[in-house]
Amino acid sequence: MTKKTFINSKDLKKRLKKLKIIGKKIKKYLTIKKIGLRYNQIQFVGGKKMYKSISEFDFVDAFAKLDRDENFSYEGKKALFSYLEQLEEDTGKKIELDIIALCCEYSEYKNLEELQKDYDIESMEELEEKTTVIMINDESFIIQEF
Repeated sequence: MTKKTFINSKDLKKRLKKLKIIGKKIKKYLTIKKIGLRYNQIQFVGGKKMYKSISEFDFVDAFAKLDRDENFSYEGKKALFSYLEQLEEDTGKKIELDIIALCCEYSEYKNLEELQKDYDIESMEELEEKTTVIMINDESFIIQEF
């Protein structure tokens, strides 16, 4: 049974704008959310979940298959994959691949100055105290939204 979630139209517009979903893609997004489909690596067998391991290539490709290729750079997707893989190892819990959720939960920034347009943060140290920071290279990084 699918859990129903109700959100007001203002919140929906905000989410769709953040995901860069416009025009015909809105119908696809709403259909995906309505029936609970996700591009993930879980199959339901007798009411239980069966997990499938995926490669870095499959992870990166999953964004393209859901028209979310622009949410992260190629290097950013690789860094996010490494982070999630390490998180699985550290916690001992399997992580469900939900591209839409990842696009909502994480954002990529080219540098601190770009981040400061969205958040009142003075330094990388302050940012690291408030949220998870996944470094891509010397300047670029991904944060978990807070």
